[in-house]
Amino acid sequence: MADRKYLIGFGERLVQNIDIPTGGAKTHPYTYEIAKQRLQPKLRSSVDVVSSLRDVACPNDESVISISLHPSYLAKSYFPGPLFRELGLRSVGSRARKIRPEILTDKRLPPDAMLTSPELFIAGQRAAFDRFLDFLSSDQLSEQSKDCVRRIEDIQPLDGSRLHSLKSESENVALEVVLHDDATDENYIVSGFGEFLEEFNLTSSLQRRIHSKGLCFLPVITPKDVAQKLTEFSFVRVVREMPRLRISEPVFRRTYMPGGFQVNLPDEEALDPNIKVAVFDGGLSESSPLTRWATPRSGSDTGQPSDDGLKHGNDVTSALLFGPLNALEPPQRPYANVDHWCVVDNAIEEADAYQLYDTLSRITSVLQQNEYDFINLSLGPDLPMEDAEPHAWTATLDEYLASGRSLMTVAAGNTGEDDWESGNARIQPPSDAVNVLSIGAADSQNADWRRAPYSSIGPGRSPGFVKPDIVAFGGSGDYPFHVLDADDPSRSVGTQGTSFASPFALRSGIGIKAHFGAKLGLCAIKALMVHRADSRPDKKIEVGHGRLPSELDDIVICSDSEAHIVFQGMLPPRQYMRFPIPIPSETISGMVEIKATFTFMADVDPQDALNYTRSGLEVRMRPDTKHELTDGSSTHDSKTWFQAKDYYQSEAGQRSDAHKWETTVTKSSRFRGSSLRDPVFDVKYHGREQGRDTSNMRPIPYALIITVSAKKAPTLYNDILTRYRTQLEMVRPQIDVPIRVRR
Repeated sequence: MADRKYLIGFGERLVQNIDIPTGGAKTHPYTYEIAKQRLQPKLRSSVDVVSSLRDVACPNDESVISISLHPSYLAKSYFPGPLFRELGLRSVGSRARKIRPEILTDKRLPPDAMLTSPELFIAGQRAAFDRFLDFLSSDQLSEQSKDCVRRIEDIQPLDGSRLHSLKSESENVALEVVLHDDATDENYIVSGFGEFLEEFNLTSSLQRRIHSKGLCFLPVITPKDVAQKLTEFSFVRVVREMPRLRISEPVFRRTYMPGGFQVNLPDEEALDPNIKVAVFDGGLSESSPLTRWATPRSGSDTGQPSDDGLKHGNDVTSALLFGPLNALEPPQRPYANVDHWCVVDNAIEEADAYQLYDTLSRITSVLQQNEYDFINLSLGPDLPMEDAEPHAWTATLDEYLASGRSLMTVAAGNTGEDDWESGNARIQPPSDAVNVLSIGAADSQNADWRRAPYSSIGPGRSPGFVKPDIVAFGGSGDYPFHVLDADDPSRSVGTQGTSFASPFALRSGIGIKAHFGAKLGLCAIKALMVHRADSRPDKKIEVGHGRLPSELDDIVICSDSEAHIVFQGMLPPRQYMRFPIPIPSETISGMVEIKATFTFMADVDPQDALNYTRSGLEVRMRPDTKHELTDGSSTHDSKTWFQAKDYYQSEAGQRSDAHKWETTVTKSSRFRGSSLRDPVFDVKYHGREQGRDTSNMRPIPYALIITVSAKKAPTLYNDILTRYRTQLEMVRPQIDVPIRVRR
């Protein structure tokens, strides 16, 4: 072990708080008088629609309209709160909307440019909307509110487009209805919707509803010709066909491959029994030899598992415990024990309309009663993610994971061979969640790997644009992923799917934890997995940040001429924090490559899809601080390290600060060694709540991994440790996990 150069840890000991001045001017597209003339007819039309609604569609005599801001006002500081407070209105959600503004503030854009606008859903008493029209017509608004009016580009009533197209040919369809539900008194919006359904002789299983911040998701079974009428209810945000539960097609069809071989499982207990791991899947047979390390469990309301569910659960558990089995090498000792929770029963074979909701409820119930370090999920709703509407699975799991106490991997889905242009090939919920590690599949473990054709593609929504986060080997026709055969546990069977890439990736994270123990937190492990992925920048939409190495040594071992430095901890709000980039005290010859990966866990606002995450980082890189001025600037250029163009497709109107709200960002850049003089990252943690400024900010768990490498510096690793010998330390393992050392 003496010659192994492990990760360098405790970078957080170098971090300092600094002051950097900020400021800037704003160009406004409209004067108040012009805005007033533009908006009066739009508001009058919306008021007429709201006034015409039946009382049963307006609980507590409240309704909702849409107000879109000019694309210049995407920043949280431009939220028109004073106007809404003066009128007695409130925002119940938002989403991105493409709009062609009458006036462009950026003269470089073509006149017909379609730009991203914040579309706000505004609720209140119907009389309040009348008051808005009266105040606007008679100039009774305060100056603050008039300034807010200048920011509005469009006002619209809500219409029937909230019903998404229905593909089912059945007379009765199972629908998923999403309500704006910010009510705290007697839940009058949900109960009002129940009364609304009675008007059509419909019932909803309200006890199955799922609340997530300002949204309520609930199932409704209705005749197909009645579906459109559900959008008459004021607080309906969207109505869509209920997706079925996926257990990762095409694997669920058991498209197994030939070439199985004899398997001799290890005769050893798990390496670290203190690590808590959960798998939520189709079940595990009590007679399986995997039960030596995996405990079959099920919720109180879970029925009998299906045969296919048990086989899928067996395969996922095998992948988590051992990775892909190899005919030339016996399986390694598992890193940790596993609780396998059966959350899918044989009702899936009966096309149970409530299966999706029941499964999520079982998962959340387990998580409320048990705390796990690592979690794998290879199932979820069988539909591509939507940009405008996060799904109940996504919102619920993002809320749970925001604390940073668990690391969850989620299979991205196996729809990569569906139509790309229509979006049907995009990743499936909840792999679009910002706090999960979304895993796609690579077709091999070779150096010339590619995305497995079946693996679902990105992008995710913004934030969370780079999805899947990474890919891991998931099997292919040429290179099957071998698991323990549930039908003949003495042999392997070959298969393929993101269902197996996901637990295989999680196995690496568990191995890092078993190796280093409490020295590396879960956020740091997540950051490491992204940071050390084999990147393919031109294929980001397909493979995210790249393919995770199959061996731990490629994640935790440094060469002589490189150093991987770990920073981790809690990031305080509203402060600039300086993160030094460790380099030797002597100037480095030749070119130096610096790669940095930031990861943090964020609270979310599911009702505000445009401003989904509550936390964001502004990161600037200063290559030379030896010549720094007293105001925190430098005589040498500083630059925003992460930029929107690094992550987002080039299009008119892409918000320039979008990258700030991504929870995982990574970038590499090259510098002349002579230009680096005590380089640093200056980082500020920004907060928002429901798209507006907030003082309700808590410290967030974060991790930063910095790699410094230089081919002409053969002693760089040791030189960095020497310079920072009282602060940085090599992270030594607590358990000697067998890993190969690179030469």
